[in-house]
Amino acid sequence: MPLEIKKSVKQMFEEAMGQIETWSVDEARAAHGKPDVTFIDLRDPREIWRDGGVPGAINVTRGMLEF
Repeated sequence: MPLEIKKSVKQMFEEAMGQIETWSVDEARAAHGKPDVTFIDLRDPREIWRDGGVPGAINVTRGMLEF
């Protein structure tokens, strides 16, 4: 039996983008450290070890988030 696809990737992407707020670097810097703001670092842990991370950010790799 063929798999029925109810939504396209484009539709899912557009829905997701409708649920998030994108900030400029300056806006993010101003919000960093506020108790009601959580930063999620999507980079691979090796990148964070190599380049440094955002203090207080939660590391959730992009692949795991998509899963």
